[in-house]
Amino acid sequence: MKRAIIFLILITFLIASIGCSYEDINRVIFVITIIIDVDEHEMVHVYLELFHAYRSNKENSEMGQRIIMKETGSTIGEALDKVNKSSSQKLVYSQNKVILFTEKAVKHGIDDFLDFLIRDQEMILRPYVAVVLDDPVTFLQTDIKQNEFIGLFLFDIFDRPLSFLVPAHQQFFQEINRREMGRNVTFMTAIKLNTEIFHPKITKASYAILENDKLAFFIEDREILMGMTFILDTVNQGRINIPHPNYEDKLAFVLILNSKTATSIEYDGNKIYLKKKISVKGTLDDAQGGLVLDKATVPKIEEFTKEEIKRSCLKAFNKFKDEGIDVFEIREVFNRVYPTIDIDNPLEQTELMVEVDVFIEGSSGLTDFNSQNIKYPTF
Repeated sequence: MKRAIIFLILITFLIASIGCSYEDINRVIFVITIIIDVDEHEMVHVYLELFHAYRSNKENSEMGQRIIMKETGSTIGEALDKVNKSSSQKLVYSQNKVILFTEKAVKHGIDDFLDFLIRDQEMILRPYVAVVLDDPVTFLQTDIKQNEFIGLFLFDIFDRPLSFLVPAHQQFFQEINRREMGRNVTFMTAIKLNTEIFHPKITKASYAILENDKLAFFIEDREILMGMTFILDTVNQGRINIPHPNYEDKLAFVLILNSKTATSIEYDGNKIYLKKKISVKGTLDDAQGGLVLDKATVPKIEEFTKEEIKRSCLKAFNKFKDEGIDVFEIREVFNRVYPTIDIDNPLEQTELMVEVDVFIEGSSGLTDFNSQNIKYPTF
């Protein structure tokens, strides 16, 4: 019953979004997910997750089915041509939700794939892009309880506002724009299956950093990812762990409500100074051992939060500077401000200067996190 309802909703959505009739929709197959892989012989493998609507004479109603197709070619274009030739109906890409590259593909380089996807008239720019760390067949055959279509499930995950301090998930048009800036440094969310639980689920494992459309390295360090988020000004919401103001062996947790990062750059003829002014509004979310907000405690929380944000930004910047990867688009910013000055590698000469302002507000008036007595702020 649940599966029938899902298919009915999907059919209704597809008809509404492309403006065709039931008769028309039965003559096409919708692409929901594209996975691109490369083998050791540099042959390209394309996997498609498809939705096919059809009229059931037995049920006398519109039905739908999930189909997985795979083809191989010397190029992505050849592989997709083979898929089209083996399909009984026309493949439509207007509802594609995600484009996934395998780890082998990003290590090989995805420049040819991106160029094809940009040129192809049927491809759209809205899908999210990510790296999948699992075997494509195993990944597509996994039974995800929350949604039968993996592409729709991933779209829901990527499209909702982030609740963690990690870089924003990239859509295809954002990937295209970033690769045209500076030294062509981009990043993608890396996902993998987690089967060590009651039922399999897809988790965000790390972030893949690409230079010139080829994998440079993966980042799992949460502090570096948090620093990237503040520097790139993509913070939505998330928690920061800070030392407890009253107990050395305990932690407090600040929820970031919103953040804004202003960027400027200065050059003194010797060094480049990348300046980031970060303004943060947060609230105390939790505390080990309880905590009462008062005039003495709030400044400590704000100062600890500033220190954590600044430390994460410097750690992230130094990581990429050491690797020689210009993920923060320093060349692009420098060229806009100093168009007549030509520096071969601005990143090498750049120092990061971070200024952080933090305002901690009350949480619904409740300031005692270890008592049933509600205490109201006196500051």
